[in-house]
Amino acid sequence: MRLSKLMQKGSTLFVFFLGALFLSITSALAVADLNISVMDGTQTLGGSTISLTAPNGTVTERTDQDGDGKIAVVLGDPGTYRLTITTPDGSSRSTTFDAPRNGSVTVDYDRSAAQPPRVSVNDTTSPRRSANGDGGPFSFSLLGSYGQSKWDTRLFDGSNFINGNEENLIKWGVGPELRYDMPNIPLFLATRFFYHPRGRFDQPVNISSYLFEARERWKWQMLAGWYLFDNNGVMFSLMAGITLAKIQLRVQGNSNLFEDSEIQVAPTVGGQVEVPFTLGNARRMYWAFGFTLAFMNAFEIQQVVNLQNEQFRIDSDLQWDLFTGIRVPF
Repeated sequence: MRLSKLMQKGSTLFVFFLGALFLSITSALAVADLNISVMDGTQTLGGSTISLTAPNGTVTERTDQDGDGKIAVVLGDPGTYRLTITTPDGSSRSTTFDAPRNGSVTVDYDRSAAQPPRVSVNDTTSPRRSANGDGGPFSFSLLGSYGQSKWDTRLFDGSNFINGNEENLIKWGVGPELRYDMPNIPLFLATRFFYHPRGRFDQPVNISSYLFEARERWKWQMLAGWYLFDNNGVMFSLMAGITLAKIQLRVQGNSNLFEDSEIQVAPTVGGQVEVPFTLGNARRMYWAFGFTLAFMNAFEIQQVVNLQNEQFRIDSDLQWDLFTGIRVPF
C-alpha cells in the first residue's frame, strides 16, 4: 500500500485526534486532592463538617458521615481556597491555602489546641509536566491495541514476476507498558509489548497456484515521548522510537508448504492523550489513548521448486495502530 493512500484513509484518525486535543485544552478537570483530618488531642473526632470556598467563589460543603474524622475533596482548579471546619460542638476554625495544579493538600486540625488547622501542600507540578499525582516517576499501564497494514504480494516463479493482490493485515492485542518520566524535563521513556491473538491477512491471496497468508504474532515498542503540554493534568505527547514485530509468512502450493518468520525493526512515531481520574480515594490514574505509525519492511521466502528458484514476497509501507488503556503511577 502506498503511503499517500494510507494517509488519505487516515484522515478520519487525524481529525479524531485534533478533536481530542481541543477537548483536552478546554477541559477543566480535577487537579489536586484535599484530605482533612480532625482530632481531639490524641483521639479522632468524627461528625465534623467543612465549607470550602473555591477561587471562583463556589462553595462546597462536606460532612464526616462515617465518623472516622477524615474528609476528602477533589479540588477543581489551582488557586487560593478558604476552608472552614466546624466540629460537632459548633465551634469553627478557618484557614486558607493555595492549591497546586497537580498534587495534594493535607489539613490536620486538633480541636484541643489553640492553633489554626495545619496545612501541608504537596506540589507535584514540575517542568517535565508528567503530573504523576500520588506516584513517582515510574508507571505501569495495561493497554489494548487495534491496527492494520496493507501488504503487496508478489511471486517470482523462476522466470517471471507475478504481482498478486494487495491485502489487509488486521491485528488486535493486549499488553503491558512500563514507563519512566525523566525528572525536570518534559520527556519519558516507555517500553510496551503486545501479543496479538488475532493478527493475520483478512483474506489469503492467491497467486498462480500458491496461497499467501501473513501474520503478525506480536510487537515490542521502545519509545521516547515528549510532553507538548499539560493542561490541568490532561497531557498530550508525541513519541518516536522503534517497533520490533514478528512477521510470519505461510505459502501453500499444490503439494508444497513454505513457512518462515522474521523479526522486523520498524522506525515508529505516534502521539497520545492522557486524562487523569480517581475512583473514590484511590490513587490517581490516567486513561490513555493514542496511535502509532510504524514503517515496515519487505519480507520474502526463497525456495527451489521443480529446479526453479522461486521467491515469495510481501511488501508494506506503513502500519497504523490505535491503543487505549489505564496508566497507574507508582
